[in-house]
Amino acid sequence: MYYAENWTMQHIAHELGVSRSTVSRLLTEAREQGIVRISLHPPTDRPNALEHRIAEIYGVTVHVAHTLAREDAYARHEAVAALAASVVDSSSSRTWSSGPPGAPR
Repeated sequence: MYYAENWTMQHIAHELGVSRSTVSRLLTEAREQGIVRISLHPPTDRPNALEHRIAEIYGVTVHVAHTLAREDAYARHEAVAALAASVVDSSSSRTWSSGPPGAPR
């Protein structure tokens, strides 16, 4: 309701007959258990010039892990890992639907 219907915590609390703090706690638990995932997606309608050139020259899809300049190496690695996991997750059903390449069919 909070994410899908854009309801406030107060509205949800009223509908469920619980306190607003209970709704907040349940939302936190849902995020921690992976029931709800929050992700930020940079605008993709305007790829930067380098991404666009790499895609054109090599005929590949370019994925860039955006980080802030002030972030440390660990944060940059985390951003790359999260992006890689997202790319693998989104393409795994297409790529591996019949098994890995070379696998008996």
